[in-house]
Amino acid sequence: MRRTLVLMPYFFVVTLIIGPANGHFSFVHKPSQIACDFAATDGIDWLSKPLVEDDPFEDWWFHGQVNCQSKATKSFELPAGGEIDIVMSSRVNLVPPPWGIGNDFVPSADEVISAQQWGYGAYSNGNKLGGRHNIHAYSRDDTSGCALAIAYKSKATEVTEKDFVVFSVMHDCPKRLRETMKVPNLPVCPNGNCICAWFWIPKNSGSKNFYMTPFVCRVTGANHNASPVDVGYAIPPRRCLDPINCGGNFGPRRPMYWLGSGELINMPEGNTQSPNYSIRYGFRDGAQHDIFVSTNPRRNAIQHTNPGFPPEEKCSQGNYPSRLMSTKSFFSLKSPSCGCSAELLLGTLTVMNGSNVMWTHRVSTFGPNIVTSKDEYKATASYFPRRQGPYKIDLNDKCYLYLTDSMGVVLWESEFNANMALDHVVHSFRGYDNDPIEWSRFQSIKLTNSPTKAPAKAPTKSPTKATTTHKEEEESSNDYAFEINSKPGSIATVSDMIVPSALIEKGGLCPIDESGCKQPGTYEPVTFQCNACQSGYCGYSPKSDQWKCRVDGWPKLDSNIIETVPIGSIEKGGECPIDQNECHHPGTLQKVKFKCNACQSGFCGYSKQNDSWKCRLACWPKCNLDNISNDSEVVVATTSVVMDKNLIGKGETCPIGRSGCELLLDAFEDKSIIQCNACEDGVCGYMKRSDSW
Repeated sequence: MRRTLVLMPYFFVVTLIIGPANGHFSFVHKPSQIACDFAATDGIDWLSKPLVEDDPFEDWWFHGQVNCQSKATKSFELPAGGEIDIVMSSRVNLVPPPWGIGNDFVPSADEVISAQQWGYGAYSNGNKLGGRHNIHAYSRDDTSGCALAIAYKSKATEVTEKDFVVFSVMHDCPKRLRETMKVPNLPVCPNGNCICAWFWIPKNSGSKNFYMTPFVCRVTGANHNASPVDVGYAIPPRRCLDPINCGGNFGPRRPMYWLGSGELINMPEGNTQSPNYSIRYGFRDGAQHDIFVSTNPRRNAIQHTNPGFPPEEKCSQGNYPSRLMSTKSFFSLKSPSCGCSAELLLGTLTVMNGSNVMWTHRVSTFGPNIVTSKDEYKATASYFPRRQGPYKIDLNDKCYLYLTDSMGVVLWESEFNANMALDHVVHSFRGYDNDPIEWSRFQSIKLTNSPTKAPAKAPTKSPTKATTTHKEEEESSNDYAFEINSKPGSIATVSDMIVPSALIEKGGLCPIDESGCKQPGTYEPVTFQCNACQSGYCGYSPKSDQWKCRVDGWPKLDSNIIETVPIGSIEKGGECPIDQNECHHPGTLQKVKFKCNACQSGFCGYSKQNDSWKCRLACWPKCNLDNISNDSEVVVATTSVVMDKNLIGKGETCPIGRSGCELLLDAFEDKSIIQCNACEDGVCGYMKRSDSW
C-alpha cells in the first residue's frame, strides 16, 4: 500500500552556463504543497532553496510558507501501516504531474548508480544526478537520511515546533529521484487533515544547510482505536556515536531544527558538524513504531523503573575517574580504557585521544548542572521537560563527553574540533549501513493493542515508473513496542499492564496513564487522582524529581498518617525530610527556599552541587558574610575538605564545590562574590584577567 510524494531542490542561477542548471533537493507535491508560489524560480518561495545559518525564524520555519496553506488543493495520503513513494528533484519542471509540472522524470526516477559510476566530489556524476541536481552526497557513502514528520493540527499557522513528531526515516536518502518510505499505524487526523513536513540535512556539503518543506497530509485506513502519537514525550534528537547510548532516547522525537536563528533551534551542533537522520542520531531505518503512547519506551521507563546510574568504569592506571557529577573549576578524567582524557584547567576544557586534541571549549567551571542550565548546550528543561535528575557526564572510549539523566536519556554530547569531525562523525557511517547490532538489545515485539483494521487505499502509480514488487508488510497492525533484556539500568518492557486499584503505597512511582492515573496535562507539580495508589492520589516529589503516590490531600499532609521527624533534629547540610513534619515543598519547580521544622535552621533549600534538597542557614541565600562564623558552610562538603590550617590565601584558586565554596548559577553568570570557607577571608571572587575564581 503506497502513496507517492516528491522532493524538490534549489536551483542556482549562474550566468554563461552551458547546459542545464544544477539545484538542491526538496519535497514537492503540487496538490498538497504549502507554497505561496509553487513554480517560483527565485526568492523565498523557491521551495528547494536551502535554509542556511542565521536565517530568521520567519524564513526557515515552514520555509517561509506558513501563511499559504490555502494554495494547497488536496492533502497527501498516508496509509496507516503502509508505504508511500517520495520523489526528489531540483526543479518542479523535472518531475511530471501530479508532483510537478514537467513531462517526465529527469533523470530516471528509480535508477541508483554504482559507487564507481558515482565518482567523488561536488561535481561528481552521482552528486549531480546526471547534471540536473545537487544531493550533497560527494560519494555513494555520503547519503545522510531523509525524514517525514507529522503534526496533529489541521492549520499550519497553529503548528508549533513541539507539535511535529518524526514518523518515518530513510537512512539511504537521497540517492535518486524516487524512494519508498514506510508509515507506522498513525491515528486519524483531526478535522480530516494534519500538517506534515519533509526534513533533510546533508552531512557532506560545501556550505551547511538544512531543509524543511511543509505539506498538507491525512491518514487513511487508520484504526479506530489506534494509540495516539505521544507528542508530549517528544524530545529533540541527540547524537549517540556509541550505539549503546542510543537506547535511552528511543521513543517519539521532534525534527532537527538547526542553523536558523531563534530560540526554537533545538540542536547544539555548530555549523561545522551537521546532525542528520541516521544511525548516529539513534533513528531506526523505516517507520518509527515507538512514537505512540502505547509503545513509547521512555514513558514506560519513567513509570516502571527506578532511576539510577550504572557503575562508573575507571581507568586501571592510577584509578582515574571517568565520570563528573558536580560543577568544578578543575578536573581530570580518563576513559575506562585509559586512551582518552578530559581536563579542565585555567578556563579551558580539553578532550584528547592520546596526544591528539579532539575538542577544546572555553569555560571557567563545568559539570552536569552547567550543561543542563545554559541554553548553549540545548539540554535545559525547555528542550527536555521530563528529564530526571541527578545528571552525570561520562568520558567514553570514543573520546567524547556525554551527559545523561537518571533514566539514561542522552541530553548532550561534546563536539569535535573541525579537523576531527570528518573522521569521527561524517565518515563514521554510511547511509546504507544496517542498524547497529547493539540495538538488538532493544527488540521490537508484537502487541495486541489494535484489532484488525481496514486495508489502506491503494496508491496511484506513475506510468513511467518501472514495475517493482514490494513485499507486503507482514505486520499489518501497528502493534510495536520496544523492550530490553532484563539487565541492570535497562528500560522496562512495554506492556498492556493494568495496575490493580489501591496497590501502590505512599512513595511508590505512579503508573501514569494507567489504572485511572491520568496526569492532568501540565508540567506543574499538581496533585491528581490515581486509583492505583492506596491513597488515591499522585503528586510531584521534588526530592527525587518523580511522580509518586501521596497521602490523601497532599500537599497539606495529615501528620497523623505519615512518619514524623523531630523538630530541629537535622543539622545544616542534611537531607530535608520533605513531606514530613511540616517540611512541605511549596509545589513549584522553582528552586526556592521553604520552611522545614525538622531542620535546625527551620529552612530547606536546593543544593545545586548535589542536586538535592538540604537543610540551610536561615539567612540563605542572602547571608551577611560579615556576621556568620567560619563553620557556617552553605552545604556540608563530602569530599576533599580544606582544613582551617590549610586555608587558601589571596590570589589562589578557590576550591569550587568543596569546603563551603559553592558556586551557584546566579553568581557564576553575574561574576559576584561568593562565600568560600576555604579562603582566609571567607570569600571568593572572579578574576577577569585569568578567567578564574
